[in-house]
Amino acid sequence: MSITAKQQTDEGVTGYSNTQEKQPTSKMSSFRLTESINWRSRNSEHSVGLSSENGFTKIPFVSGQQFQLRVNTNYNYRIFSLNSYYQKGDFTIYEAYRNALDNKDSYRFNVSGSVRKEFFGKRLKTDLNVNYNRDSYSGSNWTYSGRVDYAITPQFSSFVNAYAYSYNSSSYSSFNTNVQAGVRYNLPTAQQAAVGKKGDLKLFLYYDNNVNGIYDAGDTPAEDRIVTIGGVSFISNRKGEVEYRKLPYNDYSLKIPSQDWYAVAPPSITIAGKRTTLEVALQRTGKVTGKLFYKYDARLSEEFAEKYGGLRMWATATNGKKIEALTNANGEFTLFLPVGEYEISVDANSLTKNVYTDFEPQTVKVVADETTEIPAIELKIQQRKIEVKRFGS
Repeated sequence: MSITAKQQTDEGVTGYSNTQEKQPTSKMSSFRLTESINWRSRNSEHSVGLSSENGFTKIPFVSGQQFQLRVNTNYNYRIFSLNSYYQKGDFTIYEAYRNALDNKDSYRFNVSGSVRKEFFGKRLKTDLNVNYNRDSYSGSNWTYSGRVDYAITPQFSSFVNAYAYSYNSSSYSSFNTNVQAGVRYNLPTAQQAAVGKKGDLKLFLYYDNNVNGIYDAGDTPAEDRIVTIGGVSFISNRKGEVEYRKLPYNDYSLKIPSQDWYAVAPPSITIAGKRTTLEVALQRTGKVTGKLFYKYDARLSEEFAEKYGGLRMWATATNGKKIEALTNANGEFTLFLPVGEYEISVDANSLTKNVYTDFEPQTVKVVADETTEIPAIELKIQQRKIEVKRFGS
């Protein structure tokens, strides 16, 4: 069980003007307590969760203070799940202005349930969902959906989807249905077709001292290097060789860990013949480090998850090859890169919703056994754009 207190300010445009004058804005300030409690039975068959926010807010165009309450509940038992949500009062300036114009008391209620069950050794799968929603602005609606999947064979299956939606308000009502049926056939993969076949794998590791990706004069075999193939570890012999015999045809992960030397090798290797060979160049590395941080104004920013760990950084070589690193819990990253020039960039897809950066890809020159530090990278938050426009006659 936990109880916390928080203060929140929400600001937005609350008027409309067809002139070039600045549109009026309003600000609402709230103070709320947040409570949560969770329970699970000893046999883990039952689980219950309850969370709530309650407090008061001051809205400039509404007299006095307004009470705020929203409650989330959930209950799970084996194949059954039930969730509900209730809100009383306005939690954003947009909701407050909209309900003030319509002279309505703000509320919202939602309840949903689902049942999922498998039969006949999981060959038949059923899924049923029901959802009801009602609020002060848009009225009420029901949603029903169901799906049945039946596996006739491991590759061949059939399914039926059904969906129904009912909407009612003071001025409009509708009812829609949709039914879809079909069959699906999964073609066997090449690996499935090659069940029972096996092949040998041989790796040759060498120190690429002239950094040209070819074993030639000046290069030497890489002895005593750890190589992990599909979760099984080996150590290269004095000739720089690793052999793995009688591997079933399949794809296997390939890892050659090192900080001082970078292995120019694919992340996985496919065994699809009696004998597979691969040369792996180990190139001397330098280090590129940096840090990401957030800069924002909580009053004006959209909601977002302040995530530091697991953000992805890319180092792109002049030949197009990309090497990645993930940030730690403090937003710090380290890239071990072969000697050469790289363009360092942030993977925007790894940032959470409403987070972005103006950081332009930066070119760095990596020197063996040296560390290059990138200036701290600023992460920004999208600004709120809440605007309510009223058109007069």
